[in-house]
Amino acid sequence: MKQTLLALIMLVALPFMSKAQNLLTLENNTKHDVYAAYATYDGKCWVCVGWYKVEKFDTKSFNLGNYNGQIFIHGENRTIGMERNWGDYDNLCVEEGEAFNIRCPRKVDCKVKKMFSLINSSMDGNTVFIFNP
Repeated sequence: MKQTLLALIMLVALPFMSKAQNLLTLENNTKHDVYAAYATYDGKCWVCVGWYKVEKFDTKSFNLGNYNGQIFIHGENRTIGMERNWGDYDNLCVEEGEAFNIRCPRKVDCKVKKMFSLINSSMDGNTVFIFNP
């Protein structure tokens, strides 16, 4: 009886004991590499990070820990003659051509701003954004 009760308690408590792992998955459905950036809200300000190469017809996932909220996403195809940008909601500061981590990208003075889309993170723990041709 005690073992059954203990097993039942563990079964009920297990989802609350495990650490949350929310993933952001960027899916590239194009025939060119896409360079991506994303921003999450830290409770006081947006934090924008990039550039991440998502190879053609491939995915790249990021562990957002227990983050659950809105996410800004920007992508760009830099292939000469085939340039394309993804983003349709708001301009955020980025660094051109190099890795960056910018706190409060709406408020800081910067040389380059890019248009980002705004999505809501998925309740199932895996948020997917697809770069389509």
